[in-house]
Amino acid sequence: MPIKFRIKFKLKKPKHILELSPDRIHALFLSLFPRKIAEELHKPAPYRPFSIWFPEYFRILFSTSSENERFSPFITHFTLISSLLKEEYFSPLIANILEKKYFFLGDTRVEVVPYTSSFIKEEAFLTYEEILEKAVASSTFGFLFKTPTVFKRGKIDYPLPDPQILFKNLIRKWHYFSEIKVKADLNDCLIRKLQISYFKLKIRRVKLRLGGAIMGFTGRVSFVVKEGREDELKWLCVLGSFATFSGTGRKTTMGLGMTDFASNIQNVSDNLKKEEKDAC
Repeated sequence: MPIKFRIKFKLKKPKHILELSPDRIHALFLSLFPRKIAEELHKPAPYRPFSIWFPEYFRILFSTSSENERFSPFITHFTLISSLLKEEYFSPLIANILEKKYFFLGDTRVEVVPYTSSFIKEEAFLTYEEILEKAVASSTFGFLFKTPTVFKRGKIDYPLPDPQILFKNLIRKWHYFSEIKVKADLNDCLIRKLQISYFKLKIRRVKLRLGGAIMGFTGRVSFVVKEGREDELKWLCVLGSFATFSGTGRKTTMGLGMTDFASNIQNVSDNLKKEEKDAC
């Protein structure tokens, strides 16, 4: 059962927001779990059962000098958006948070704001069966990539929303965590029927504190399916809905690939424009 939730933190002393780098936020999130589970989540795996996002960090990172004048980069509170793709990790996480009450971000002590509503603030607590049942077949749909998104293509990073790469990435993640298999053969649809109908993207370069850099894209992309079968349209929308939990592409455990999804041509434009203000 995928679960998406928010955790609010209070810093003991003000900290520059850019110090809350993807590496450090990743380490902070793992420290919220009991040691044994944290070690399990840290082990190498094709896909890890969690994603974390901190959009505010990327907004500051990519903001212009004039935008920076509107607010101080030093913060005392912040919110972490998190998603677990296996429900069994949620209870130990909450129990450990309630027991310890404070953690560390580098050398700075942070406390979890003690409100029950702070944990699950979004209505996102669905089984894989419910994601399948709630998805409505639509020949038009779109994605909003709120934090830099990038895919692995061979040995290189690929910072573009290629339909085949995007959906094959989601299919692999879905099969890895869900017992429900994608029943439609989407290969022909992805190659011959699915096309981009609109895009507005920016390429972003993200440096990691531990070294190296990743180039990804943010922005809106809309798709249209030409002469798609009902089962194809249904599963494309199932996978799109799943992306809001799993994230898209690489390094979603470090804040990349935060994704919103909308189906139906009217909802695509209205819903994604409404959310675009939170994107980088």
